[in-house]
Amino acid sequence: MDIIRYLIRLKLLNLIRKWNLINFLLGTVDVLAIAMAFQCAYVLSRSNGGSLFFTEKNFLILFVGILPFWLFILYLIKNTEIPRTKRYRVMFLEYLLSALIMLAFMTVSFLVIRIDTISILFQIEFILFGFLFLFTVRVLEYKVFKIYREKGYNQLNVVLIADGLSMQFIESLLIKKEWGYKIIAIFSGSSKLYEKYEKSIILLPQ
Repeated sequence: MDIIRYLIRLKLLNLIRKWNLINFLLGTVDVLAIAMAFQCAYVLSRSNGGSLFFTEKNFLILFVGILPFWLFILYLIKNTEIPRTKRYRVMFLEYLLSALIMLAFMTVSFLVIRIDTISILFQIEFILFGFLFLFTVRVLEYKVFKIYREKGYNQLNVVLIADGLSMQFIESLLIKKEWGYKIIAIFSGSSKLYEKYEKSIILLPQ
């Protein structure tokens, strides 16, 4: 019994470690995307082309202040996760919302603190690049995870309570492997479901 408990605990710990690693990698990519956006805006705002933004104290302080706030916004609207079924249109609108919130935050902050050494053009360029880079890398990550799930990895086992009207939903879960859901059992009293799935899915009386 102790061995079984140990194995279960070990499996859970490995799963936790794996997801912590994934979240760390995703967070790192977001940080790099924001840093790249800041660098692009910095170069465009310099008449001589600029170099690296962190060589200039004012811009380095600004970046350090902005970065955690933008990451916090992404966390609040749940854009730090890799969705299983979210539409690209929804992701686009969520990242656009985070960019607009950041633009409003920077504008108000600059007015309150009276920062006049950094132009409004730089702010707009930074927000635009940040939106484009963050959305692009998240779409690429989403596509990678879809391929990963199609191959049978990162699946969630689900048990459904369904009736005859749920057939279309069940078919969606079975056909769209990229969602990463595996139906292991269905509780149902529907004869239609028993006819269609009794050979491939465990069906239990409701």
